Amino acid sequence: MSRRPIMAANWKMHKTHLEAIQTVQKLSYLLDRDEAERVEVVICPPFTALRSVQVLIESDRLPYGLGAQDVHGDPHGAFTGEVSAGMLVALKCGYVIVGHSERRQLFGETDALIAKKLKAVVGAGMTPILCVGETLARGTRWSGNSARRSPGSTLLPCPRSWSPTSRSGRAGRAERPRRRTPAR
Repeated sequence: MSRRPIMAANWKMHKTHLEAIQTVQKLSYLLDRDEAERVEVVICPPFTALRSVQVLIESDRLPYGLGAQDVHGDPHGAFTGEVSAGMLVALKCGYVIVGHSERRQLFGETDALIAKKLKAVVGAGMTPILCVGETLARGTRWSGNSARRSPGSTLLPCPRSWSPTSRSGRAGRAERPRRRTPAR
C-alpha cells in the first residue's frame, strides 16, 4: 500500500489568527474533499493562530491536519517564548516541522538540537516533518530520497522506528518522519 503524499502549508511568520481563519475557510472552498483525500493536507500556522485554526478544523470537520512550525526539545522549563510538545498535543497538533533551514541558519540550530526536538515530537505521538538538506542558495538539489549535503555535514541520528503504531492505529507498522522538499 502506498503512502499518501503530504502537502504542508508552512505560513511562517505571516497571518494573524483572524487572517488564518479566513485563509483556512478559503482553502476549504477551493479544495474539495476528494482532492483533500488524495493528499494529506497539513496546515502549519504561526503559534498564535494554532488554537483558532484547530477550532475551525474541528468545528467544520475539515479533512486537514494541524501542524506546528517548531517545538522545544524539553517538556517544560524556563524557556521564554518556547512551546513544548505537550502544549502542541493539547492543541491537537498532529505534526511538527523540525530542522527547517531558516532555523539552522538564523538561530544556529544543530543536528543534536534537532535530534532532541525529533525525540520530543515522536515521544508525544506527533509526526515530525523533518527538513533535510541545505538552502537553495547553497545549491541543494533533490534526487529521489536524498539531498546533496555540504562536506562535513551529518545526517541526524534517527531511530529506525518512529512511532509504536501506524497512522491507522494498528500496532507493528512504524511511521518515518516526513521529508519536505525545499520550495523552488
